[in-house]
Amino acid sequence: MKNRLLVIGAAMLTFSTVSVSAQKLSSKEVPSVILNNFQTKFRNAEDVEWKLKNGYYKVEFEVAHRDYEIKYDTKGAMLSYEEEMDTAAVPQPVRAAAMSKHPGTVLTEAKKIETGAVTYKIEVKNNAGDEWDLVIDPAGKIISDKRD
Repeated sequence: MKNRLLVIGAAMLTFSTVSVSAQKLSSKEVPSVILNNFQTKFRNAEDVEWKLKNGYYKVEFEVAHRDYEIKYDTKGAMLSYEEEMDTAAVPQPVRAAAMSKHPGTVLTEAKKIETGAVTYKIEVKNNAGDEWDLVIDPAGKIISDKRD
């Protein structure tokens, strides 16, 4: 009985921690300065979802069937910007770095990320189905390389 109570207590603590870490919001709950900044820049946004997470506001949305994600601080300043991109549009130095690191793979997904500096998050896959996620700067320097 004691163990059962400990398990239930741990589960409740875990659930309450998870639910606090990312709170879904309606657009009415987003501060006007943030909402105005977003709506001015992305008038054609669809499927807009707002979340409050770790003290910043995160919005996920689509424009012309492409996924985007932006994080704003509480004053409306953009902290990061992430844009899904066509793999054919990946800059050549970035593509070359990924293919050099993992020969025989193909690019399957690409995102452009801006957090003060621009980086590209690239997913590559080989014929056996093995996948890697790489973060590469515009000059082709590999910042991280993780097997998926």
